Amino acid sequence: MQPEDTVILDWEGQPRIAAKTVIVTQVINHAGEHREQIKAMITALGIEPPDLQSWAYFDEIDRSSDAGSE
Repeated sequence: MQPEDTVILDWEGQPRIAAKTVIVTQVINHAGEHREQIKAMITALGIEPPDLQSWAYFDEIDRSSDAGSE
């Protein structure tokens, strides 16, 4: 994907050209917002939320694959 790559969106009923990089950036930011909302709700219930960072997930699946190869 190049910065000049675009897509046509339906923006409130009107076609609008947007850079694909803007869409990808919005997807990443939006996912982060939801993770933080979930962590806040879990914390409000008195539960310590798990580490939701991608690196923690990577470590977990890496450990799981190592255990399965033994």
